[in-house]
Amino acid sequence: AWIHEMMDTYADFIIALTTPILEEVIPDSIHFFEDMAYRGGSLISPEFFRKFMMNPYKRVLDHFRAYHVPFFVIDSDGKVDELIPLFLELGMDGMYPFEVQAGMDILQVRKHYGKELVIWGGLDKRVLEKTKADIDREVYAKVPSMLEKGGYIPALDHEPQPGIPFENFCYYRQLIRKICERG
Repeated sequence: AWIHEMMDTYADFIIALTTPILEEVIPDSIHFFEDMAYRGGSLISPEFFRKFMMNPYKRVLDHFRAYHVPFFVIDSDGKVDELIPLFLELGMDGMYPFEVQAGMDILQVRKHYGKELVIWGGLDKRVLEKTKADIDREVYAKVPSMLEKGGYIPALDHEPQPGIPFENFCYYRQLIRKICERG
């Protein structure tokens, strides 16, 4: 009962907080930051999510939909693949960052869900610490085919790590731009 009360209170808070804003401005998207997983898998089970989070989330999303917010994205680190069907059931449109070191593979996610899920990220951030050839391999192995299929925003699978050579980061960004401009 306590967990239900906490989730309902939080949903009520989000609705109350955003109502005056939505009466003035309709955002292009709403982003939810959850971090519901780690390298080994989900921190909560799909059953727990369904029992305690599904209805409060539905109320919040319905609130935003009533104001015609068009797009919803969820951020969760880690190996979150078992929760993706629940996010889609709620009506989430996209997800990021798809952490490679946690076993998330955007090519497999795209194959499984098609364009039902907008994929944002999925490029191994660790490759930026390596050589330009390594960066090329990572980017060319994923970005062109993902862009061709649509519903993809090229990005790293998390924030760039300290110690990445600035030259490598610039090279990576220029490579992404070059590929996207061709498309």
